[in-house]
Amino acid sequence: MEGVPVWRKTPANVSFAHAKHVRIEGNTFVHLGAAGLTLDTGSQDDTVVGNVVADTSHSGIQVGDSEDSAQTDPGQQNARTTVSDNVLRDIGAEYPNAAGIWFGYSDSATIAHKDLADLSHTGISIGWGWGKASYATSNSITGNVIRNAGQTLWDMGGIHTLSDQPGSVITGNVIDGVGHDSDSVSNGIYLDEGTGYHTARGNVVRNAHDWLSIWTTSQHDNTVTGNVSDRDMAQCPVNVFGPTANCNTGTNVVTGNVLGGAGPTPPTGPTGR
Repeated sequence: MEGVPVWRKTPANVSFAHAKHVRIEGNTFVHLGAAGLTLDTGSQDDTVVGNVVADTSHSGIQVGDSEDSAQTDPGQQNARTTVSDNVLRDIGAEYPNAAGIWFGYSDSATIAHKDLADLSHTGISIGWGWGKASYATSNSITGNVIRNAGQTLWDMGGIHTLSDQPGSVITGNVIDGVGHDSDSVSNGIYLDEGTGYHTARGNVVRNAHDWLSIWTTSQHDNTVTGNVSDRDMAQCPVNVFGPTANCNTGTNVVTGNVLGGAGPTPPTGPTGR
């Protein structure tokens, strides 16, 4: 239909579709145009572990699809992919609207124990559809270290989510250095449009313009607790920048976090490797 956008992922140098029980381990993806690795189109029970991805033109690792939200056949859904213990550097060299790790619609994904640094845009992004209902559920982002994200573009997060993903958790991650200039739309944890039923717990955010964003009214039923930030500055609600207390809106609960003072905008540029 004319005027309706069609979303397509950037091609990858190594791509799998309908992959089942595939293990991708100990490889080096380096100096590549487009993206590094993709698994999609009903890929299930796959593992991506112990790889190095560096200097890619677009995203590092891509899992899932952006147009299968209504897929009801369990055998055709993207499910139970584990991406863990990988190292990613210098992602988005030519096409900076990239993510180190990008997941579209996915069920029961695990994104864990990765070391990501020097990223043009977002570190880890999961979800799609800006509020569209889908089969996405029970995804986990845990124990990752993300440094120097948003080095080219803004409107991004160290960790970024979209749409309902019931039972999903963001826990035990360290995000250090988000944003490259004085623009405030550079967030540590970015619960973007339509995000629902997430728990963000036990994360550390430092050197970010805003440690948390729940920036409009479509986000709902999220719990953000037990996190630590060096600044009490968030983007909540409806594109307002201010104290984290403003994030307790609607059915979102933001409580029990350990926050520093508002302070000046953090210094720009890399914070170290």
